[in-house]
Amino acid sequence: GTPATFTATCTIAPNTTDGATLDHTVSLKSMDQLDTNAADDSQTVSTTFARVSDMGITKSDAPDPVVAGGQLTYTLTATIAGPSDADNVVVVDTLPSVPAGVVTYNDALSNAACDETAPGVVTCNLGDLAFDAAPVIWDIVVDVDVTTPHGTIITNAAAITSDSADRNGANDNTGPVTTEVISQATW
Repeated sequence: GTPATFTATCTIAPNTTDGATLDHTVSLKSMDQLDTNAADDSQTVSTTFARVSDMGITKSDAPDPVVAGGQLTYTLTATIAGPSDADNVVVVDTLPSVPAGVVTYNDALSNAACDETAPGVVTCNLGDLAFDAAPVIWDIVVDVDVTTPHGTIITNAAAITSDSADRNGANDNTGPVTTEVISQATW
């Protein structure tokens, strides 16, 4: 007979387990012909899934400029654009090291999901994040040393990673955020 082509389309949930397999079996049966070879009446296709997501991170600073001896707040926003959920999302923020000693991580005022895992390295474990969920927004607070010279520029950036593959690495880093330090006038 004449060959026929059929297309089956399905939607996979964003939280499908990485490595899960979908087996799709198609069977055909003639309604009016005798089938002499039933062995070729069905076909199974297996598809293995890999989670792929688009993680993104942005960062802002306030106040800018910051007064020497004051506190500087970095507000970070993480987004997951899918198409899958992202597993084990981690943000690493390496605090400015030049000039040395200008900023110190303030654990008491920063987000509870964040810890200083090495001197000047703040790691925020955000866990599993759902595709298209509301952005995760949190603060990292640093204390600016009172002896920091007027006009000093503090530069900072953060990066986001996950155990899930990322289809767009271009938005995985915040890029440099700069803050000017000013001296407080005394009379």
